[in-house]
Amino acid sequence: MTTRTAGAPDVGKAPEGPEEPATDVVVTDLSVAAAGGRAVLDGASCDLPAGGTLAVIGTSGAGKTTFALALLGHLGPGLTRTSGGVTIGGVDVFAPRASRARELRRRRVRYLPQDPAASLTPTMRVSALLTEMIRLVGRGADVRARAAAALRAVGLPDDRAFLARYPHQLSGGQRQRLLLALALTGEPDVLVLDEPTANVDPDQAAALLALIEQRRAVRSFSLVLVSHDLAAVAELPGVPELVVLDAGRIVERGAPRDVLDRPRTGPTRALSAASRRLSHAPAPAPAQQPPAQASPRAAGAEPAPGPGPAAAPSPSLSPEPGAVALRVAGLRVSTGAARRRAEVLRGVDLTVRRGECVGVVGVSGTGKTTLARAVIGLHPWDDGTVELDGVPLAPSATDRPPPQRRRIGYVFQDPYTSLNPRRPVGEAVTRAYALAAGDAREAGEPEGPEESGGEVAALLAELGLAPELAARRPGRLSGGQRQRFALARALATAPDLLICDEVTSALDPVSAGAICGLVRGLVTERGLAAVFISHDRGAVSAVADHVRELRGGLLAAPPPGA
Repeated sequence: MTTRTAGAPDVGKAPEGPEEPATDVVVTDLSVAAAGGRAVLDGASCDLPAGGTLAVIGTSGAGKTTFALALLGHLGPGLTRTSGGVTIGGVDVFAPRASRARELRRRRVRYLPQDPAASLTPTMRVSALLTEMIRLVGRGADVRARAAAALRAVGLPDDRAFLARYPHQLSGGQRQRLLLALALTGEPDVLVLDEPTANVDPDQAAALLALIEQRRAVRSFSLVLVSHDLAAVAELPGVPELVVLDAGRIVERGAPRDVLDRPRTGPTRALSAASRRLSHAPAPAPAQQPPAQASPRAAGAEPAPGPGPAAAPSPSLSPEPGAVALRVAGLRVSTGAARRRAEVLRGVDLTVRRGECVGVVGVSGTGKTTLARAVIGLHPWDDGTVELDGVPLAPSATDRPPPQRRRIGYVFQDPYTSLNPRRPVGEAVTRAYALAAGDAREAGEPEGPEESGGEVAALLAELGLAPELAARRPGRLSGGQRQRFALARALATAPDLLICDEVTSALDPVSAGAICGLVRGLVTERGLAAVFISHDRGAVSAVADHVRELRGGLLAAPPPGA
């Protein structure tokens, strides 16, 4: 265990006293099965010494989150441990009614979940969330000062306005960093991070991982990092071990750079190759094309590889390629209550044509999601106009006719919170298809097949979703699977404009590349207009014809080389 050093950030420091003994993590032949006997984890074994680092990668649905939760003795709905086990510091985490296991999970092991929006109590303010955690792990401390220190340490503001916010008033990246602040409160012996950099831009991702290493310099603890960010995994300091999961089995292990640079198995080669493709995608044009021209990619000059679009319930309502689909002019948007109101967008202009994808990049918290929500009518704006095919849209979605609302497909940043947790995910796609088909009948368009099952199944297949997944609830799907169902629901209405808000943030490189290829195919082959919002410039480059950067409340061309 390393000694304490001066100058390191004090994030929710526990009271001084004797340190707990170091904690080894031992996973032995762990197998977990879903209902029906399908293996989710199949004989996984690994050892993590005290103070060590273990990175876990794999495609969506490979079992990464199940593995991470098993380290705490938790299993998802419908899952059963069929063999093997996990011990931390010699304590069996699956031991029933074991006080030592409960105490271990409460104080010495911390978990940062994959879905920040679903993991923060929506009725508690930031200050209350921090206060609750600080009081759980410490006694007699200045709660307010420790809460402020915890926020500053993860790059969040500590002013009263921020402390008074609820989770839904934070950006995805801010929610992720708040979760990290909560996880670092106190002094855990084992920190399990499930996709901690999924909702933040690369600079902030590097800062988060650097912060964790600073904390480990103050007090050594074991780190388990589940991530699809292969670049971040390759740069982990120290002597980490990387394991690759595929269909629940550990298929490869070793030092991160050795495994990623010289992969020996098919799953690892696929992940590494997909990551390189996204990282080296050609940069899109920084400025929009002249009005008379359609996108060169839309004209077929540079079609991106990937699956093509699924069949639509109805044809496009504005077939002219290159026509302006979305025009945003002078949009000004503010957030917060009256006395604490802050202007986020300060006169944004944006034009998107049919057969064109415009990428919007920017660091976390700059207003990318606010812009998207304003366009679809979920966030009021102070001034400006939004037009769809030349028709002005009402600021509120409730004032827009249902057929008009369904002409914009929107994929939310947090798929778990945008899908009904009590209903099968397939129902959301089927219902969206049925509503769009009803609009087509009322408009006198030719009717499609009476049964939507075949069309929905074809759409799910295009997104790489097995038919049996449609019967599951969101909680029984991986993060990547939930994201793809959210995309399927948005596409089921045959929209003219598709807005994708961080749709690849929870996906591994293989799945992200497939989604980018699908969106690119929809734009190219169907003439769809698309806005692709992401902090991942590689993903944006793989999809977008042009890119705009949101900074200072305005959209502008990104700086050269960005």
